[in-house]
Amino acid sequence: MKYFNSEYILLSLLFILTSCGGDDDLNLPPVEERVNAAVTQLENNLVGPTNGWRLEYTPTDESGIFFMILDFGIDGKVNIQSDVIDNEGEFLNHTIPYRIDNSLGLELVLETFGVFHHLFEQDQASFGAEFEFIFVEKEGENLIFESKSDVFSP
Repeated sequence: MKYFNSEYILLSLLFILTSCGGDDDLNLPPVEERVNAAVTQLENNLVGPTNGWRLEYTPTDESGIFFMILDFGIDGKVNIQSDVIDNEGEFLNHTIPYRIDNSLGLELVLETFGVFHHLFEQDQASFGAEFEFIFVEKEGENLIFESKSDVFSP
């Protein structure tokens, strides 16, 4: 027959009871309001710089670096200038729509075919590039994103 340690049960019960209460939970805005505020904040960060964002894009360690300037507009479009000369220079300067979604976190989605999609398709879509990014954090003046579909090992 197994016995339960009464001290362990009492401490567990006390932990459960103390962690469930509090007025802070009652003062939180609704989820939709918090999501909308987070999306607005990220969009404001994206459109903020007058000259856009400078990006040194490295899909994989072996792929090299692609230099890009991304200039996000409040109209839901991003102008991308890159050093990718494929497709007769199509990707040197082009504008495509973007959106910010919320799934398990904030996501930046580049919606139509552009340089990121082109890089994604290289080597039978095994090049390591991405056109959907998960927002991680703002670090100083930098916005940190990571690939939505690639699995990284620590």
